[in-house]
Amino acid sequence: MYVTPNSKSITYLSQVVMVQRSNPRIRQQVAVNKVLQSSGKNSLTVHVLPQANWPCGAVFFQRQARRMFAWHHTCTNYLVVHNNWIVGDEAKEYRAKEFLQWSNDVDGYYSSSRHKYIFVGNPDPNVSKVVEEAALRAALMLGEILNRILILPWLRCRPNCKDEGCQPGKAELDICSLNSRYYVKLWNRMLGPNRWREMMFRYNPLTHTNVRLTHNLVALTQWAASDDRVHEKWIDPELSQSGIDSLAPPQEQAHFISSRGHMRPEDYGNVFKQESPLSEVVVHYTVADQVISWQEALEKWNSSSQVLRFHSLYNIQVQMKPSDHDFFQKCFIEIFKEADLKQF
Repeated sequence: MYVTPNSKSITYLSQVVMVQRSNPRIRQQVAVNKVLQSSGKNSLTVHVLPQANWPCGAVFFQRQARRMFAWHHTCTNYLVVHNNWIVGDEAKEYRAKEFLQWSNDVDGYYSSSRHKYIFVGNPDPNVSKVVEEAALRAALMLGEILNRILILPWLRCRPNCKDEGCQPGKAELDICSLNSRYYVKLWNRMLGPNRWREMMFRYNPLTHTNVRLTHNLVALTQWAASDDRVHEKWIDPELSQSGIDSLAPPQEQAHFISSRGHMRPEDYGNVFKQESPLSEVVVHYTVADQVISWQEALEKWNSSSQVLRFHSLYNIQVQMKPSDHDFFQKCFIEIFKEADLKQF
């Protein structure tokens, strides 16, 4: 909503604020419409912006195309996207981050050179929900042990998902974002600001150059070129300008924890460059079957490298210090409560 700053519009917005303050249960959009219908039309000139150039969240992220990550159905005809049709400011912020529409670097969220990260792949397109969630648990616990922030992997789509905005088309990758499955507000509330980051974190132009990966998504490279906070060369002529091929893959060597003597990382037949080539995976064996202790984790991976990368963490249990165990068990009960795209 764009408002011309004059006495009429100021009076109108003041009335909107009064309506909300008198009844905190009334949402902002409802208050805006209520005042407009009761008195605003007589004193204000109102124009409806066309969805073709000014789409709402339902049109942009769901109805026109399935958009969860920045490479999904990129376009140049939109001027502004209204980040609505999703409940909660935290969910809106997360969705904007995954679509590289977020440039708020508060407290060095992107640009900090102090933080170290852990990134875990999710390469099996048929991974079960139980195994996938267990891998996320293991990743968060390893991050805690190693004092690293987890960069989320993409999640795998569920065949029984009933949300039409979450269903991939025939030619689309079977991957989903966090808000399609879990409540973002619970991840923030339970884990805090420095235990996890969005999957597209490394592609944000503001991310520190030691961590950042380049991309060739046209509209977003224009932002990078015009933002005074971005100084490094951005365009990579070897990358495509659309789709997932516009993203540079991670370059770090990937690790794999073998929970049994014969376990090796599998090739799941994926063609995604973000997944680890088996030729670049280092296998580590644990002392106990299917369990890695916090002592082993520190011994193997307490390094200075800014990004620690794992091929996957399927069927791995992480044994934490007793002082941390109860905290994380309480967290897991909350953060894995199921939500839908609209976060109801």
